[in-house]
Amino acid sequence: MKAYPGLAIEPVSDSSRYFVLRIQDDNGGRSAFIGIGFGDRSDSFDFNVALQDHFKYVKNQEAIEKEKDEPKPQLDLGFKEGETIKINMKITKKDGSEAGGENQKRHRIRCSASSSKN
Repeated sequence: MKAYPGLAIEPVSDSSRYFVLRIQDDNGGRSAFIGIGFGDRSDSFDFNVALQDHFKYVKNQEAIEKEKDEPKPQLDLGFKEGETIKINMKITKKDGSEAGGENQKRHRIRCSASSSKN
């Protein structure tokens, strides 16, 4: 079974409680169709969700395996040489009034690039 809905299992078009399973003989290529039905819609819903969850899991596992073979390039989020960051800080006293008033300090941080690549 490769996908849902697919050749191996699919919901019946006029009912939410019935499904058709395709059973195939590996040697002779013969196939048979088997219908299954649920008396309660909640059981049918749970079966449908379980199928969807299973195939979502299989698809995610395939993506993880593919990513192991082809790793994503690493992002360089470090600062470049000479790059600066400007931070405006509004400092307040415990009573809620602003410290420094009009002469509020502006801080500038200069970062130097360092090679930390392995």
